[in-house]
Amino acid sequence: MANVSERLQRARKDAGLTLHQVADQTRIQHWILEAIERDDLSHVPGGVFIRGYLTSFARAVGLDGERVWADYRAEMRTAAAELAPDDPMILFNRGLAWLNSGEMDNAIDDFNASLEHEPDNRRALSSRGDAWLRKGEHDKALADYATAIALDPDDGDLFYRRGNVWDELGDSEKALADYNLALRLEPKLVGACHNRGNLWFERGEYQKALDDYSRAIELEPNMLIAYRNRGDTWRAMGRADLALADFNRAVELDPDNHETHNCRGGLYLETGELHKALADYDVAVRLDPNCPVCLKARGEVHWRLGQNAQAIEDLTAAIEFNPTDGETYAMRAEAYWQLGQDQLAESDRRKARELRAAQSKL
Repeated sequence: MANVSERLQRARKDAGLTLHQVADQTRIQHWILEAIERDDLSHVPGGVFIRGYLTSFARAVGLDGERVWADYRAEMRTAAAELAPDDPMILFNRGLAWLNSGEMDNAIDDFNASLEHEPDNRRALSSRGDAWLRKGEHDKALADYATAIALDPDDGDLFYRRGNVWDELGDSEKALADYNLALRLEPKLVGACHNRGNLWFERGEYQKALDDYSRAIELEPNMLIAYRNRGDTWRAMGRADLALADFNRAVELDPDNHETHNCRGGLYLETGELHKALADYDVAVRLDPNCPVCLKARGEVHWRLGQNAQAIEDLTAAIEFNPTDGETYAMRAEAYWQLGQDQLAESDRRKARELRAAQSKL
């Protein structure tokens, strides 16, 4: 794989830009851009300046600036590890770089090597647990977190991480116990606060969920998912006004998040504001054309508005992604019936009954 310097140079040429044009656009001196493309940063101001240069250069040529920066750091850590292959801290740091770039197997290899030199390094243990979790190896993740917790039972973050494993495994009791311990030890652990809120919501304990989501927002005021989940909680409690306020805030934080538009569209659908619902679902489908939930919901709005042809189009697309949802067939049957296509309507009704019968046997 090409290194960062080669990728930047190739992307610049593919974009049809000269270094002078990139310099004009980014306000980075021409000689610095040349040095970056030569992979010679020895005379370039370091630290945050290099990060700014690389991310700005990347964005100017159509690359993801933060990914380029992460890849550059991984390159530096790899170079350091090659110079000092037995240094456990360098191996650990390179493992973190692999972890952050999504290379789980490489991350685990480096954490293993680091732990051979320092078997009681709880940071390496917990980070290897993170990698196992992301690979879906839950037992191995639990084992690493348990060892790390035994080494430092006062580290709330370790209980939070283990709680996430229990949560993924569907063991809400153990997840809740670990989140409680995490927050008892470190009350400002925003992730533990938010995820415990999710557990309360699933149990129907909405006030506790609200308290945890509100605390998460207090700790991290721009936490989009906390606003969205708190909005869902207000919605479940029948407080459409407060739900809308939270969904609006979530949209402000990230207008290009299809899930937030889908949530707000659902609220508008419930309150009978069909045109507003349709506007949100239009955005959601534009942002993620393969979202079956969004397509189904927009199909329902079209149907309620009497736009049966558009409803059938959306519901058909939703069925292609999720052919076992009987409710979607039933809704499409009604749209067909409204258009006088009785045979298609009856076929969909029959399919809906079959799917519901099969579901009831599970």
